[in-house]
Amino acid sequence: PRDINLFYLNDGIRTRIQHVSNDYIIDGENHTEQELFNKLDTDPSLLSPNVVLRPLYQQLILPGIAYVGGGAEVSYWMEVYGVFERFNIPFPILIRRDSAAWISPHIDKLISKINFEAEDLFTSEKEAQEHYLQTHQGEDWTLDKARNHFDAVYEELFKEIEGIDHGLIKSARGFQNQQHNFLDKMESKLRKSIKGQHEVAMKRIEKIWSHLYPTGKLQERYHNFLPIYSRVGPRFIDELVANFNPMEFGMHLFFESRLESKN
Repeated sequence: PRDINLFYLNDGIRTRIQHVSNDYIIDGENHTEQELFNKLDTDPSLLSPNVVLRPLYQQLILPGIAYVGGGAEVSYWMEVYGVFERFNIPFPILIRRDSAAWISPHIDKLISKINFEAEDLFTSEKEAQEHYLQTHQGEDWTLDKARNHFDAVYEELFKEIEGIDHGLIKSARGFQNQQHNFLDKMESKLRKSIKGQHEVAMKRIEKIWSHLYPTGKLQERYHNFLPIYSRVGPRFIDELVANFNPMEFGMHLFFESRLESKN
């Protein structure tokens, strides 16, 4: 937040108010504190809140019992709770609006081909690929067993060294770290090799995630609904209305090819 979280409105122009020494500068003009307060007493509409004070203004002018918004909006409101406390203005109940992702028939087929369930789609692309590899390759592709074996050997070595010369422990730990670095590099190469063997599945996952999370965002925050509406028509709105519940906090997945056909 700025020192002054308000703008000055004049002739349709919204200007920052800056406090310098004992004066307030607005669009290059200096005003004393008394001059500014005299203006505001005459016409409070000269002030406009910035992003920090907008929720406060909203609740003061048009009080609401609850505020329904997206995840980012709800998080933002939570950040300004202290401002409401400071001015003793009731804070609304925050309700996260319904969210949804619409899965096209093509993407639905890709999901079926990699044997993913709906629950598997709520993760990052990297985690999805790891999940697929562990499911289809098993856990043998990791080098955790080798790490545990080497660490057990080094622990025995540390005990032997400590009884002879404690000062050598640091040097021995350096060799242990080198061993860990070597295993990390080998595991990375092993993972790359295994991914190459499952290249088709990895590309399918990449396509699925670019559809569900374009540029890393939720689909609903990136895509327009019109391409979907052009395919399925009013049924798109009907499905949303039938399934949305403002008090149900979750994410809806609509599989277009699995919806009942309605004429």
